[in-house]
Amino acid sequence: MFCQRPIDILTLRTFMKKFILTSIVGTALLAGPVAGADAAVGDQTLRDGMNHSDVSELQELLNEKGHDAGSVDGIFGPNTESAVKSLQSSEGLSVDGVAGNNTFDAMNLEAAGNTGSSASSEKVAGASTSEASQSAGFINPANGPVSSEYGPRGGGMHNGIDVASGGQSNIAVKSAASGTVKQATTMSGYGNTVIVEHTVNGQTYETLYAHLASINVSAGQSVGQGESVGVMGNTGQSTGTHLHFEIHEGAWNGAKSNAVDPRNYVSF
Repeated sequence: MFCQRPIDILTLRTFMKKFILTSIVGTALLAGPVAGADAAVGDQTLRDGMNHSDVSELQELLNEKGHDAGSVDGIFGPNTESAVKSLQSSEGLSVDGVAGNNTFDAMNLEAAGNTGSSASSEKVAGASTSEASQSAGFINPANGPVSSEYGPRGGGMHNGIDVASGGQSNIAVKSAASGTVKQATTMSGYGNTVIVEHTVNGQTYETLYAHLASINVSAGQSVGQGESVGVMGNTGQSTGTHLHFEIHEGAWNGAKSNAVDPRNYVSF
């Protein structure tokens, strides 16, 4: 009788230790693994020799953008590196074959449908006049400060927005939405110019990119949103390196009767 109590206490202590250990292990299992988990594509730098799911997503995005990464196998090898260099070259970036922040920014992940990225989605700014304008999803065609707004200017009408170079060089000019190149030529006043036709929710839009230093596309070519159509320049009636950008609700015409304020669709 006198030895019963110490045995009960010992048993209780053993039971409590097992219970606590089981609870800790169970909590860890429910929480799932943390260390070593893949970050969303775009959140880390990808380079030659890597092998995981983020590389597969990178390969898919490169192929969608027309830069051949070969098989989507998750292995960052010569084909993937070559595709990254192709993208970097087309976007006017430093060509090193390493997919870092600037490379992913140039790929416009949200526009490519990458829901895994933690980057902010492109926003459509300004008061839209219709449901179509709210869902058009046009993006900023070039990096740089706005130097001239849409509206009356110098006794006439400025039918677009000017984006300046901000002292930078070789700035890529990108298609604001996917579509088909209507014109890629030299136009009076505009200099080297590209016009792209887009269809959004059954409505036709055309965007115009003028004063380009060089043109990277040709008439009839399909382009993706964010794909380079040229390089910002100073051709035509221009007083400095900049992009003149127009959006037309309908086809572009010489009278610019379909021109609208690009801020209705684009966040500059």
